[in-house]
Amino acid sequence: MPCFFDNSWNISGSALLPAFGGTNMSAVSWSIPVELRMPHSGMQTVHGPFAALILLMDEWPVRSGPAYVSARSSCRAAIDGREAPEETRERFVLAAREAGLLPSEMRREGKLPFATGGKLHQSINASAESPPVVNRP
Repeated sequence: MPCFFDNSWNISGSALLPAFGGTNMSAVSWSIPVELRMPHSGMQTVHGPFAALILLMDEWPVRSGPAYVSARSSCRAAIDGREAPEETRERFVLAAREAGLLPSEMRREGKLPFATGGKLHQSINASAESPPVVNRP
């Protein structure tokens, strides 16, 4: 199933412009992006509340659960300028964890297939090259 999600969107319009100052809140970014492994579109890097809301509404695998509902509401509040974007990021990460979409946790649980190249492959290989931890009695 093709995905038309693009992190480079910059949609402007009266619905996205909050009453204070007319700033386009769709351009608000998080200090650290969130990487997800989505069921249909694969790896996605989410840079802020607007992109997060698009994923939550259009591609999220399970649209229920307390973390999902909280993240969706929080993204809307951040877009409207009523909540700090970093608080929204925390709620979004909890929703991603609830849905099992965080690659680091998927790798740990053996649910993420190894990629054959690119950034994901490089990060997997880098972690595989670190020496194993041995607990000795």
